[in-house]
Amino acid sequence: MRPNSWFAVVGSALVIVLLGPAAFGTTLLQQQELSELVAESRRAVLAEVANVRYAYDEHHLPSTYLTLRVNDALYGDLPASGETFEIKIYGAPVAMPDGLQLFISGTPHYRRGERYLFLLIEESRWGFTNTAGLPFGAFRVKSGAAGGLRAASVGGNRLTLGQDGLGRWLDLDELTSVERAEIADPTAAVPYTLLRRAVTDLWTAGPVLPQAAGTGGSR
Repeated sequence: MRPNSWFAVVGSALVIVLLGPAAFGTTLLQQQELSELVAESRRAVLAEVANVRYAYDEHHLPSTYLTLRVNDALYGDLPASGETFEIKIYGAPVAMPDGLQLFISGTPHYRRGERYLFLLIEESRWGFTNTAGLPFGAFRVKSGAAGGLRAASVGGNRLTLGQDGLGRWLDLDELTSVERAEIADPTAAVPYTLLRRAVTDLWTAGPVLPQAAGTGGSR
């Protein structure tokens, strides 16, 4: 999908927007799996949220501006590690100064200091972007109790990674017994290194969409 206006950034979601003081937007989300999310994205980056601000953009549309500090650039046009860049998301989860509150339900509510693997769709002509599949394409990444980084989709790992978990998207013969055990539970947070491998492998290969959807081929 190549959005060419601000409303296209929500992808396959159905958007209902309510205007006025303390109003809100809602969505009916279509579940998407990892291969679809990668196919829809144009950039993938592990980044820390360095700043969050809410403001009207130049078109007087309520917007969320995220300043992201790159930790690990997977693919797409991205700055080097340690550098920052800004993205603009349509809507804001807070009331604007004039009392308007409008947002796309399903868009994660980001906070400064959090770290995510972002699967970002292409920017619209008005500069809006979002994560592919909204909550499904944003993976919160935290340090694990036993060391290393672990990732969990905001939309839920079972829905995002499939009933078989991350193992569906990896060659199990290439994993150690410890790694296979770590991804056995489709609901648990997964090692970031293995999620990264699955995402980059899918991007390089050109992911095939699920047969049930009646689509196939590569991105």
